[in-house]
Amino acid sequence: NTPLVDPRGSVSGIVSLVEDVTDRIQAEVALLESERKYRNLVDHALIGIYTTNIEGDFLYANQALADIFEFEYAEKIMSQPVSLRYKNIRDRQMFIAALRKSGSVDSFEVEVITAKGKTRDVIISAVLDQDTISGMVLDITERKRTEEERLEMERRLLHTQKLESL
Repeated sequence: NTPLVDPRGSVSGIVSLVEDVTDRIQAEVALLESERKYRNLVDHALIGIYTTNIEGDFLYANQALADIFEFEYAEKIMSQPVSLRYKNIRDRQMFIAALRKSGSVDSFEVEVITAKGKTRDVIISAVLDQDTISGMVLDITERKRTEEERLEMERRLLHTQKLESL
């Protein structure tokens, strides 16, 4: 048996090549595993996660986003432009302008329309990378309703206290 030899006559060159290929394969396997874990985390997150292009076409949406907008499946929300979800299209324009100005937006509060026609209050955080927007959506409808009820109760209490002091 003759050992494998590269054209320059070096067995160590072949060994080095095999080690390089092995390292590359291990790196690719690790990258695929990391991507699988990331995808699993995003797909099962409790918060809506999405990616769109600047024109408003969905590139990705997780199930939590579909749930916020009352779609049965993420694929269904992805079949419509983002602009259909805004209650006021000017909010979308303001959101895009803010993204273009700073590259990211934190806590952009807006009213949206669900697939069933309901209005919801959400907070959007997003980043712009070239023409791709990646972000998260948190439904704050219940929290806002509770806060409004609390403020109304405080207003009534103050009114009652004023009447009692007369």
